[in-house]
Amino acid sequence: MFYAGWCPFCGSFLTLFETTMKEKTDPLAALVDISDTKNPLWENLEVKIVPTLVGFREGEPVVRKDGVPGVGLGMPELEDALREMKDR
Repeated sequence: MFYAGWCPFCGSFLTLFETTMKEKTDPLAALVDISDTKNPLWENLEVKIVPTLVGFREGEPVVRKDGVPGVGLGMPELEDALREMKDR
């Protein structure tokens, strides 16, 4: 999960993400703080909005859920991302 400390939608999704991932045993999850707008991950992974979920397989992005402007992300997007990762 890519997030920024200054993003109001990231805070609520961060709590949801952490709680959900503690219950999971198979996916490996990481929180990546890209609060610094000069962080190269913005460009390298084409992150246009936070929060953004990116699922990787063998180092390559295979699943992506971008936050919705003015809304962020919620449980439906997290569940979709986890389901898609499981199916790959």
